[in-house]
Amino acid sequence: MTEVPLTWDEFFADMTAVDTYMKDEDLGSACCVESTQLYEFFLLADMYGHFSARDEASFNYGRTSGDTLFAVRNDLDRLLEVSDTADNTAGARETFLSGGSAVYFNGIWESEPIDKADISEDIKFAPYPSSDGKGLIYFSVSSGYVIKKQEDSKKEEAVQRFLKYMLSDDVQTQIAYDTGQMPISKNVDFDKVEDYIPTLSAAIKAANTAGKRIRTLSSAWNQEKIDILYEYYESGSEDEKDAVYAADMINKTS
Repeated sequence: MTEVPLTWDEFFADMTAVDTYMKDEDLGSACCVESTQLYEFFLLADMYGHFSARDEASFNYGRTSGDTLFAVRNDLDRLLEVSDTADNTAGARETFLSGGSAVYFNGIWESEPIDKADISEDIKFAPYPSSDGKGLIYFSVSSGYVIKKQEDSKKEEAVQRFLKYMLSDDVQTQIAYDTGQMPISKNVDFDKVEDYIPTLSAAIKAANTAGKRIRTLSSAWNQEKIDILYEYYESGSEDEKDAVYAADMINKTS
């Protein structure tokens, strides 16, 4: 691999080649995955690769189709063919950092442990592939800061000052330093972040190249829909009728 795969077809072709090399050299496999990486990260990113504009709009309202679920079922099998499995994310990370896998699915929040690894200088970051070749990344909804209407005008003014302080460039930069998380302010000087946590800066810059941002599955759907989705994929069914049934159950769930 000399270039980042931009589409899913390129990704799977590269993973096959990498896996062949890893096995020939008795190093491991192309990937090492566990359930969170498969279902929370890979699955939805891959699903978007099969979406039409109409599918994408439907998904945001908690709907999907049997055709999409079945196509992603096949892609999960393709990924597992070039992957070892781990019991948890920590195990998958350790396999990657020790050289037992070449690709690791996770987010910017993983920058700090990766930065401390012996091979940190050899690690590169990339957005997920996409159908249009422009890449995609996840964003998730957090509780954030909420200002409640105050009867006391002095209290309301104080709350507004606090919010402005927390969103200031200096504080946002410090949050990046202290937590290893992506700051919300686009005015943060990432060159300074690079001096402090090089991998965080590199991960943010890679994320900012993506043409599409999507919500995580747990941000987009309720747990009942997610459980139906997981149950279908964990069943291992290769019958397309089961994909249609699962999609129907998801669409009927409010």
